[in-house]
Amino acid sequence: MKEKTTEQTERFNGLFRQLVSEMTQIEKINVPLIEKMLMEMCALFRLSKTETYLYNSLEDEKRGKGERLSCHDTGEGERVLFFRIVTSILTVATTAVYMKPDVRPLSDEERSMVALVMRTVLHFVSRNRFKRVIERLAFYDDAGYRNLRSLQNYNRNVFIEGRHYSFVVVRYNLRHFSMINRDLGRTAADAVLWNHYKLVEEKAGKDGIVCRLDGDNFVAVCRKEKLDGLLACLDEANIIYDEKEGKTIGVSTSTGVYVIPDSFTYDTHDEIIRNRVFHSYLESMNGKQGHVVFFDENLSLRREKIVRVQQVFPEALRKKEFFAVYRPKYNIKTGKIIGAEALCRWRHNGALVVPGEFIPALEESNDICSLDFYMLANICRDIRRWLDEGRNIVRISVNLSRRHMIHRNLLEDVIKIIDEYKVPHHYIEFECTETTTDVEFSVLQGIVSGMHELGISMAVDDYGVGYSSLNLLRGIPWNAVKIDRSILPLNEEDAISRQLTVVLKHVIGVIKEIGMECVVEGVETQYQLDLLRQMECDVVQGYIYDRPLTAEDFEKRMQTNC
Repeated sequence: MKEKTTEQTERFNGLFRQLVSEMTQIEKINVPLIEKMLMEMCALFRLSKTETYLYNSLEDEKRGKGERLSCHDTGEGERVLFFRIVTSILTVATTAVYMKPDVRPLSDEERSMVALVMRTVLHFVSRNRFKRVIERLAFYDDAGYRNLRSLQNYNRNVFIEGRHYSFVVVRYNLRHFSMINRDLGRTAADAVLWNHYKLVEEKAGKDGIVCRLDGDNFVAVCRKEKLDGLLACLDEANIIYDEKEGKTIGVSTSTGVYVIPDSFTYDTHDEIIRNRVFHSYLESMNGKQGHVVFFDENLSLRREKIVRVQQVFPEALRKKEFFAVYRPKYNIKTGKIIGAEALCRWRHNGALVVPGEFIPALEESNDICSLDFYMLANICRDIRRWLDEGRNIVRISVNLSRRHMIHRNLLEDVIKIIDEYKVPHHYIEFECTETTTDVEFSVLQGIVSGMHELGISMAVDDYGVGYSSLNLLRGIPWNAVKIDRSILPLNEEDAISRQLTVVLKHVIGVIKEIGMECVVEGVETQYQLDLLRQMECDVVQGYIYDRPLTAEDFEKRMQTNC
């Protein structure tokens, strides 16, 4: 018996030395070999089963939600030994061994050897789980999406291996995701976001990657041959948000694309993400070149112009280089001026800067808010002067950027300016572009309602130019809706104009039916004016009456035509 025990001890010592040696490998650990040695030890000590459980948290342990590991299981038995450890990051590992009741029980020496192996295994799996958790914390966000650090690591590997010439970088975000969140609810919206991410990941392929930057903003990298399939998915995809009911929703994106050229030299991660693909992504967001935009050098030139505008803006504002012109609004029945829209103009270095060259640049930051408040003050100053001079006065519409919608003190800031010039509130109307609905519905609803309580009118501007939705008109007490010129027919002859006539008729009908004032801008011909009269539109703007007028010319027009 003693000889057999000595033989068992020697066999155990040899296996244990091998086990420890393999478990402490720095490079690649041979898991199948470790399992083979553990199975030999189980046979050596007559064990019927081993079980190790790994839990990501103490809560998971309580719920029994863990990962089970077992390399030896010949059937049930009685538990004879059990160990548990909690790591410094509160993950939990337990291990237990079992023996059938009809076999010889463990001696004290055997029990000591089995316990030694169990503790060794426990520390081994805990260490590896700790490593996996650290990697997950480093390369994934809390919701399980790959993060920016994961992308940086991926890019370094691709460029170090010199494979970059065969890859494409894509930055995108989900269009109108806030509306999905509002209409379907947070849980369903989260499912849409995750399922869309998994679909894009599938299209990017195994050697590609998709990472979340924040919110619904993502970056994907894939091989060039995968690009067509990826862009088709980003252009429009039906995404399941309720698997039980089989409910889906169409999701599209604004996407910037950078095809990495063979000659490209990798300097930093930012060179690709911020200085290349980001330019095309910003262009895709405004939609003027479509919602999928490829990077070219012209985008870099446009970006340089934007940066120059942003750099000179503070000094231009200080020098009061910005001023207002007024585009009259006419009652379509009487032909009288019943209001005007104030438009911003910029005279810089003796020349007028086209609004399209500075407004989009300022809208990329809170500079546009500073300009809006500056313009509001100038408009209030004009109105105050007209009142003091006893002139005829009409309501003036002021553009309000969607950037304001995230500012909690918007109402207070607006009223402070208006009241500083003692302008009656009913002489002011704010116009919000249709894309303002990118903000949370409840926020927009609160702002519009708050303005109403203060006696200030609110209007939707450019209705029809973007994602037109009756949701925009439902539940928000707008005073007026301004229809964009893009759905105004040019004539009655071509097919497109005939289609637009049908669309315009129904849009005007809906607006009037729900009790809002209907304004159409961009009216240039007698045909268009007559058509709008037939459709019983309320108010029009356009060159058929006036171009934007200086404050002096507008004063004269008010005196003769109000």
